[in-house]
Amino acid sequence: RRANKRYAYAGLDADNLFKAVQSLYHDQVQPISRNVQCRLKEMDLPASALEHADTRRVQVIRDDDPLISCRYLLKKEDIPEGFQDFVDPLDPTDQYTPGFWNELGNYTVSRQGWEMKISNGRYGCAKHLLEMGLPCLEGFSLGRVTHVVEIALKQKKILGYCKGSIVPYARSDNKQKDDAAQSRARPDSEDTVMIESLEHLANLL
Repeated sequence: RRANKRYAYAGLDADNLFKAVQSLYHDQVQPISRNVQCRLKEMDLPASALEHADTRRVQVIRDDDPLISCRYLLKKEDIPEGFQDFVDPLDPTDQYTPGFWNELGNYTVSRQGWEMKISNGRYGCAKHLLEMGLPCLEGFSLGRVTHVVEIALKQKKILGYCKGSIVPYARSDNKQKDDAAQSRARPDSEDTVMIESLEHLANLL
């Protein structure tokens, strides 16, 4: 058992876990399990090693929400100087300008943006958008861009989902569903008959 424990820790020791969590603080990304796993992959470390990580340098808080699982928090003395708070990606507040959304929307219908297909959720989509160097995102933290992605998905119809991946809204399953709903709601003038009375309805039947 001791040998197995040392082998598990060899993939993710206390220092590597600390570095992963600290980097999420710098990015204002909530250090919940799936985000820590994403960061470990970026560090060329196995995400699965988190389950057996040496947690002596962080505080682990378990959560009843299975989508969160655990929060990996730094001790007070290790929090980066100037850190204010994590960005809540689910905050429904749209704090961005119309011009901002126009620029982001124009990217998604450009030749480069049209091919976007991100399988790693808001986090992966935010990474992609930052890597594209869009002027409207200049100075934004990764955590801030995950919030932008959420608003673009849920409110602006700039992004959508296609078979689980994030894509431009025009290519998404969301658009197909919206179009189908609008089609069902739109009356067909040639086939629609206005019922004037119960007698009229009886005659039609």
